[in-house]
Amino acid sequence: MRRRSGFTAAPKAKQVAPAMTLVEKTAIMPSVPNKVIKAA
Repeated sequence: MRRRSGFTAAPKAKQVAPAMTLVEKTAIMPSVPNKVIKAA
């Protein structure tokens, strides 16, 4: 059972990591153009 939980935990962690990066990208992308506009 512990091995199974480990196997299930690893893929879940991999799926969560890309999701977090996508959220970070969506959060960073809108702020970048604002900074560029302010700088310009």
